[in-house]
Amino acid sequence: MSLRLIPHLDVIRPADAYETAAAWNCAIRNRAHPTVIVLTRQNVPVLDPASGIMEGVARGAYVLSDAPGGKPDVILIGTGSEVHLALSAQKLLAEQGVAARVVSMPSWERFERQSPTYCDSVLPPALKARVAVEQA
Repeated sequence: MSLRLIPHLDVIRPADAYETAAAWNCAIRNRAHPTVIVLTRQNVPVLDPASGIMEGVARGAYVLSDAPGGKPDVILIGTGSEVHLALSAQKLLAEQGVAARVVSMPSWERFERQSPTYCDSVLPPALKARVAVEQA
């Protein structure tokens, strides 16, 4: 059974130690929904802590690495350990002249509860070229 089918359950798949700390913070402060934190068994690099991780995890998704000038040709959406694959793909695409935005989306449930303005700022509706990288 998919955890996504359980009503009122927040599932958080952090990408690294910083996102894990933010997920723990969200779980202990969240009185409206039970929370499951799904961790990887892989060794993953640590993200840049200056990228707004605490607020981003609390909102469910955030722009981790934007395209130059904030004008992406494609959005790469990663969750959990796959965020690092999206960051690697962003570099490879840049070498080919393709500007990519990397979005870390540790929790669909939390993201869906955000305002349309916030959701559109992370995933602009006009940009249809999107790739989700998730193994779970």
